[in-house]
Amino acid sequence: MNEERRLHQRYRKRECITVDLLDDEKFNVPIVLDCHSQDISPTGLKVYADYALPLNKDIELVINIHVTRQEYVLVGRGRWLETWQDKNERQKYLVGIELSDNPESDIRKWQNYFDLLFWSN
Repeated sequence: MNEERRLHQRYRKRECITVDLLDDEKFNVPIVLDCHSQDISPTGLKVYADYALPLNKDIELVINIHVTRQEYVLVGRGRWLETWQDKNERQKYLVGIELSDNPESDIRKWQNYFDLLFWSN
């Protein structure tokens, strides 16, 4: 993504994230994946994953901030995807996720406390 199009600064932060693929037509069972962030902001994040996350479909993200022991349930959409192979030749993915302004999520809490949470670390 073009850095000039970003509305908020991103912070390099590795946090554990659980991704729940919402309304995935490929599977008839809930799909939950564990991954981690590369960087985060109030409106988006980059996520490293072992699986390709869908683009332009809602996904639920549960982000656990280990220092503060806070958990945030957010909804977002994959906007871009990069792939590469690790040293063991396993396929890996980096996904850019734009967070949705979903009132049933913790987006307001995430945005209101974002600077406080990450400036102190």
